Amino acid sequence: MSRLLNVELRRFFARRITRWTGVALLVGVIAVGIGTFASSSNDLAAAHRSAQRTAEQFQQQQQAAIQDCKAHVPPDQADQCGAGEPGPTASSFYRDPRFSFHDHVQDLLGTGTVIGSLVGLLLAASLIGAEWQAGTFAALLTWEPRRPRVAAAKVTAVVIGAVAIAAVATAALVGVEALVAATHGTFRTVLQDFHPKPHFALRTWAMAGRGALVVALVTALGAALALLLRHTVAAVGVAIGYLIVGEGIIGSLRHGDVRHHLLQSRLDALLNGTYTWPIPIRTADGGEGFSPEHIAVVHAFAAGLEVLAVAAVLLLIATAVLQRRDVT
Repeated sequence: MSRLLNVELRRFFARRITRWTGVALLVGVIAVGIGTFASSSNDLAAAHRSAQRTAEQFQQQQQAAIQDCKAHVPPDQADQCGAGEPGPTASSFYRDPRFSFHDHVQDLLGTGTVIGSLVGLLLAASLIGAEWQAGTFAALLTWEPRRPRVAAAKVTAVVIGAVAIAAVATAALVGVEALVAATHGTFRTVLQDFHPKPHFALRTWAMAGRGALVVALVTALGAALALLLRHTVAAVGVAIGYLIVGEGIIGSLRHGDVRHHLLQSRLDALLNGTYTWPIPIRTADGGEGFSPEHIAVVHAFAAGLEVLAVAAVLLLIATAVLQRRDVT
């Protein structure tokens, strides 16, 4: 099994689509870094001056509107034009121009996970589906006739490869943005309404680990579909069609309550730690309302087990069909 897995891993990283995907991800990371660098600055004084000018312009426009209102209403209604009301201060228009690594690091991890999952889905469907179309899958079975071993090696190889690519790309993205924060930003928060949360570093590392699990599970689902459908386009089409169209239709049932029990909500819970939604309650007049105390929560562990169960069932079905079908 280890020899077969080693062969599949080497074939995975030797394919042109894998290499071009890596190049595309690298170019994307560099482009994001350049964009963040260009849109951020350490010149706080200029930002304060800009906010002050904006506040003065707003106050001038407000005074002009008040004068226009007084000129067009009866004198006894002039007090309704808003004269004497305090206008917004410069702090209302101030935006910190620095890039905050603290405020964006978890968004970067989430972005890396989503892109890594899509890449893993594409590579899994391409690797296995293309082999069916080219006939190399059937040729491999003449050398290794134990079909479950072949299927397990291929699925394991694409999962390992996709997680490795996603991890490297996400690390590169976080590293580039950390470099931007060191030169054009800060590693501290710049949010005015920030409330400190304990164990921020630990939660960030935990999110990175859960993101790797999301990539692995989505890739396994794509590999199972390709193994079952024997076509790259069919596997990608079914996966994306379900996630975009299928869950949109199914999730709209029962006034949208069903969407909280579908695959995307479980992947969201696995990535972010929890997934919550409000539970409607009956009001005194017989209607429905919502309360912060009445919520449903799905935790990452339970969500991960559910997605793992779906992937395992799909892989078992694909392997069982592979055992019975004619591959010539």
